[in-house]
Amino acid sequence: MGASILSATYRTEEVEKEIYLEDMTHELYETVYKHNLFCPFSPCPARMVFVAGNVRPSHFRKLQGEKHDSNCLFDLEEKLSTKGRSVGKGVLTSISQKHVKSVLKSAHDILDEKPKRTPGTKSKPPKPPVIYEVDPGKEPPGVATLRGPSEEEGIVEGNGREPNVYKRFVDNLTDQDVKATLCVMGEITHIDLQMEHANFTISRNGVSAKIVFEEAFVVNNPNDFTRFWYLKRYLDDNPRAKCGCVGEIRKSKDGTYFEIVPFNYYEFSFERKNINDIAIAYIRNDIERKSTRNRNNDE
Repeated sequence: MGASILSATYRTEEVEKEIYLEDMTHELYETVYKHNLFCPFSPCPARMVFVAGNVRPSHFRKLQGEKHDSNCLFDLEEKLSTKGRSVGKGVLTSISQKHVKSVLKSAHDILDEKPKRTPGTKSKPPKPPVIYEVDPGKEPPGVATLRGPSEEEGIVEGNGREPNVYKRFVDNLTDQDVKATLCVMGEITHIDLQMEHANFTISRNGVSAKIVFEEAFVVNNPNDFTRFWYLKRYLDDNPRAKCGCVGEIRKSKDGTYFEIVPFNYYEFSFERKNINDIAIAYIRNDIERKSTRNRNNDE
């Protein structure tokens, strides 16, 4: 995918104004703004639609068949984000929280796999996880893609059959994986946390990619993003924590590394813990330490 489009220009003969994602609802779109939204990058004439969804956060995108102006920022972003394989029309399907948790559990089983042996026998190395191969230019079978399936405006995503979500070690990602939704596995080697965005570096065998949390993630998960500060504490205390992350695969703007883009707080975990588990543990620990200090002061 290209850059997240967080606003659109509402334009009629009488009025022109910018509409932001956080102010838009499906009902407002259908009753007020439908057919009159345009690319926010002036003077690009591309018509836009609002998509309310649960596969990825609610967002704006151009109407199918429309084209951004050649000088438009989003036209450039689209070209940069399609450096991988050529993808045909995808079938948009919903991935439930339960299914994501199952995928992440399986990923950590692989990350934690140890040689098993019967007493008195020599240990054997574990079998490597299956790495699925795909033919160039073809969709990996069963892989979810996060693209609009219809020319209709304002379509609500979801209601499809849940897809398989295949697992990849970060050093096994290829250009053929771009635009697919995969579970990427590795170790966290760096975290960059700001007030409104974050990214983690996930590595294995000297190969790294970035897990990217964009503004759209913050808009759709405002309460959960505040817990990232507890996550930073956890990763500082547990360097090279094993990580599984379900997200859309894309290339960086300069094409030098892969990015994994999750859209919900439950789509990534560290040492089998999600962000809520980690935040609760630190909150409880902070409360216990404060209570202990207060008791000691009273004594």
